[in-house]
Amino acid sequence: LPAGQVDLWTQEAKGCKCPFDSSRQDCACCVRDGGCHCGRGSPNRCSQCGLEQHCSNMCNITVDSRYLVARSGKTFGQIKSPSMEGPVFCWYLLQPDTGQRVEIQVYRLVSVGRFNGSR
Repeated sequence: LPAGQVDLWTQEAKGCKCPFDSSRQDCACCVRDGGCHCGRGSPNRCSQCGLEQHCSNMCNITVDSRYLVARSGKTFGQIKSPSMEGPVFCWYLLQPDTGQRVEIQVYRLVSVGRFNGSR
């Protein structure tokens, strides 16, 4: 990511016009290439266009490659949820277009700390 960029779809957490209230300038600034604002529920976040309706809860959703390409111009989808406390159960329906395949990469951060040699 370029220096200062929040995540793949959010350029800055504040400083842009809010799509739900044109008098406000304190909303997230989205990257131009495929980023869409999350709306009133998550004013300081952007997501991939086509998934913005799931910003506050990317759990139990369908990811349709044709819709993502139409909305974001991207042939991949990024499911990135705000932090959740578990246990949590989520389902995802991944629908590729004809001739496409689905690849999944899962990232999970269990804990952060310093190893001190003890258990």
